[in-house]
Amino acid sequence: MKIVKSPFLRNLLKGAGFICIGLGLIGIPLPGLPTTPFFILAAFCFSKSCETRYNKILNHPRFGPPIRDYLEGRGIPRKIKIISIVCMWTALTISFSQLPQIYLRLILIASGAYGSWFILREPDAPKKK
Repeated sequence: MKIVKSPFLRNLLKGAGFICIGLGLIGIPLPGLPTTPFFILAAFCFSKSCETRYNKILNHPRFGPPIRDYLEGRGIPRKIKIISIVCMWTALTISFSQLPQIYLRLILIASGAYGSWFILREPDAPKKK
């Protein structure tokens, strides 16, 4: 882990990490807003800005294991992939129905396709015993 030397950039990354944690926490009760990706992004930000916070997020009893699995290349459990994609496309469909502009609808479809591809390209995590 290499901490950034610039105090400005270090504080910027630390702030971004806290914002990601906030968004991840908001995503717990809200369907369509992911949780784990925001925690993974927060872990990245803290890995460059604050070793204490980085270790704290990786050792969290609830959120630490999936973040560690992802960072160590063990993938995402298939069940989580399915839930993520279903929730994402449900939210996108609701949003799609509310937008009259075709270009915004195309952006939604492209975003959903990219998000689905990103999730599906990750290896399936081995089943835990």
